[in-house]
Amino acid sequence: MAATVTTRRRTALPYLPALDGIRGLLVFPVVAYHFSITGGVAGWELAPGSYLAPSMFFTLSGFLITSLLLAERERSGGIDWGGFWSRRFRRLLPASLAVVLGCVVLKALSQQVYGPMTWSDTLAGILSAKNWQSIVLENGDPTQAARGALGPLSPYWSLAVEEQFYLGLSIVVALAARSKHALRWLVGFLVTLWCYSALSLLLIDGSATRMFFGTDTRASEVVSGCLLAVVMQELGWPRSKWWSGVGWVGLVVTIAAWQTLGHTEPWVIHGGLLLASALNIALILGGVVEGSFARVMTLRPLVELGKISYPVYLVHWPVALVLQPERTHLGQWPLMLVRFVVSVGLGWMLGNWIEKPIRTRRVLPGRRAAMLWLGVAISAVVLAAWRGGS
Repeated sequence: MAATVTTRRRTALPYLPALDGIRGLLVFPVVAYHFSITGGVAGWELAPGSYLAPSMFFTLSGFLITSLLLAERERSGGIDWGGFWSRRFRRLLPASLAVVLGCVVLKALSQQVYGPMTWSDTLAGILSAKNWQSIVLENGDPTQAARGALGPLSPYWSLAVEEQFYLGLSIVVALAARSKHALRWLVGFLVTLWCYSALSLLLIDGSATRMFFGTDTRASEVVSGCLLAVVMQELGWPRSKWWSGVGWVGLVVTIAAWQTLGHTEPWVIHGGLLLASALNIALILGGVVEGSFARVMTLRPLVELGKISYPVYLVHWPVALVLQPERTHLGQWPLMLVRFVVSVGLGWMLGNWIEKPIRTRRVLPGRRAAMLWLGVAISAVVLAAWRGGS
């Protein structure tokens, strides 16, 4: 391990619990906002700037994925794309497909449990296209788009952005790897993509849905993490404890933004998201060095919550739609607590009973996982078409 840490260019990416701790911290603004606006009290809105939490997930994901790819290339001289996509599918699809199927079944059993869940919503969630489906629906029928935004799969827009970017990144890295100057081409591709995304934010005159859900408009946040990974792979990872202070500054500003920024403010929609990338990078830099920031982020509850942050994110919105005030007869804060406990419990079960066994190939090794995915996906779409409502 010591040799891995001290070499100038890493050939393996060590586990950094502080980054899981940051993930765990990001769960709170998202659930606070969604649970408050569905809490039955008009005008009650916690953490209106919670949309910055997915931004951090974007940047952190770009950083980790690129670091893994660069380390693999440094170690083996190439990248096993089959292995890469197999790991991505086994990491992301089991939990997301389980939630899709669960939501469809619940809707089929009780039509009043929440609003319509059409076959197109289901298919878009399965195929990682929920973001563009929402944009297209808004352009065609704003009323239908609004109804879709309240459906149980609405959080899948951010998963779609990441999956679409993974596809683009794999193409970029594969093209760059064919050159003698692979790193230069990779950096050139990434910088060009960042500039394109930034210009999209500044120049596209679109709605909040278009700006927040577009893969092109959100790509800069993911690319920022990718570029940080390239810099750290080439120049070495930071060691100075000064970076811990940078992490604290980033966290303070981020928390203030969670509390004060609304998603409809024009400057946020048209360019302000670029500033989120800087905050995201500050948090990552604070988490990868030894210091007070990393020590706080490695507190056991935060780390454990971070490990299941993905399935918790998937289930928290359906939980909010099912556990409505008129059904539970609970007040604001008790209802928030119940929803949080249920979301964490379901997320833990999804992570440990479904995702982890499939990801580690303890169950469904080889192509059996793909066949099961196809069968479950088709069944979910057919059931949604039959009993999903309209």
